[in-house]
Amino acid sequence: MIKLSKSSAVVAVFALAYSIGVSAQAPTCDMVPSFRQKDRDAPGGLTRVFADARTPGALLFREKLNVNTDGTPRSYAIDDVFGRSHALNNMCNAMTDVCRGLSAAGRQARAKAVADAAAGGWTAPLFKRTFLGTNVIAMRRKSVPCVLPGGYLLSATALRDPAITDTCAAARYVDALKVPALVIPLSSPGFRAAGAKLGDLVAAIAPGQAEPVFGVVGDSGPSNALGEASIAMNGLLNGLNRDPANYRDVLRHWVVPKATVVIFARSRDVARPYLTVERINPAARQLFDAWGGIARLKACSS
Repeated sequence: MIKLSKSSAVVAVFALAYSIGVSAQAPTCDMVPSFRQKDRDAPGGLTRVFADARTPGALLFREKLNVNTDGTPRSYAIDDVFGRSHALNNMCNAMTDVCRGLSAAGRQARAKAVADAAAGGWTAPLFKRTFLGTNVIAMRRKSVPCVLPGGYLLSATALRDPAITDTCAAARYVDALKVPALVIPLSSPGFRAAGAKLGDLVAAIAPGQAEPVFGVVGDSGPSNALGEASIAMNGLLNGLNRDPANYRDVLRHWVVPKATVVIFARSRDVARPYLTVERINPAARQLFDAWGGIARLKACSS
C-alpha cells in the first residue's frame, strides 16, 4: 500500500474532483463568467474572470502579464536606484509615492537620499527621506531594511516559507528569478469568494505554445490591477532562457502581451508552501491534467 504525504493527498483529492464530469468528447472550455476584476491595464478597466462550469475550484482569465521582481536578491540596488545597470527594478516602484511628479533633479535627489541612508546606517530620519515602503522592502528593524551582499535591498513576497523566521533570509520568499509565480489582488471580493489565496497552484499558456507553464500564486497586488507574474514565469511564457540584465531589459523582453491563466483555488499547501519548481510542477501538472489538460486550455484560449 502506497502512503501519500499530506500535501500529496490534498493534490490527489483535488485532481479527482477536477476530473469528475470530464467527457471523452471533443474538448470544450466550459468556463462561465464569474466576476469582473478591476484592472487599470484592461480595455474599459475590467478583466472578466471565469469559473469552472464542471466542478468548483478553477478560475480562468486572459490578460497581459506585467513583471514582478519581488523576492529575487537582484530586485533593488542602492547603487543603481533606477535599474539602468544591474538592478532588475526601478526603486521608485518600492517607494510610497512611486517618485510621482518628480523632476529629473528630484529623482536624482531621491537616489542620493537612498545612498545617504545606507552610508548613515539607516537612521530613522535618513530612512524617512527615501520614501521606501516597508510593505515592499523586507525590514530588519523599523527603519533598517534588509541589505543583501552586493548592496541590494531585499523585497518581500506575501507567500513565505513558515519554517524560515529570519526576515532578511532571501530563501524565505518566492524568488522571482527562479520560481514561476502569479500576482493576484487578494483583496478582490471576486477572488476571495472563489477561495483563491496565496500558495494556490497555477497553469498559464501564451499563444502558440504547446505546453503550459506551471506556477504558484506568490504575491498579492493592488485591488485595481490584474496581470502580473514573476520574471521566471514570464520568461518561460516568452521562450527566454536567460536572466535579464537590468530593469530596461525586463521591460523590453519579459512582459507577456497575452496569456491564458488558470488558478486552482484552494490547492495550496499551508504547512509547506509550493516555493520550488521541483514541488510546483508535479502537483500543478496533476491538477491541470485532471482539469482537462492542454486540449481544454487551448479551447479556452481560442
